[in-house]
Amino acid sequence: MIAEANLAWRPALSVMDCLEAFVDGGPEAGRRAAPGVFLASEDRCALDAAAIALLRLHGMTGPAARGPIGETAQLARAIALGVGQPPASVAVVPVEPSARDVAQRIGELLARG
Repeated sequence: MIAEANLAWRPALSVMDCLEAFVDGGPEAGRRAAPGVFLASEDRCALDAAAIALLRLHGMTGPAARGPIGETAQLARAIALGVGQPPASVAVVPVEPSARDVAQRIGELLARG
């Protein structure tokens, strides 16, 4: 019911701290990775899709590590409800030149859907 709960409000901007994250296990314990970035979007589905792509780049395991990003259960439900856009329509824009490579790699994963 997480996707349904997101229908109650539309934030102007959502920001995700991706300095460190669990790429398996979690949410309280597991193998850690340090992507070292922040992600931001006015579209919560785009933000979640970009986060999944980023975690995949850092060796994420589990169900969300496989198949099209837009078909992960929670994200697919949110997209179906109109909470946000599908991954293939997301544009990843780096804020500074040092983020160009990671933005491009995330964008490539999102383009696959």
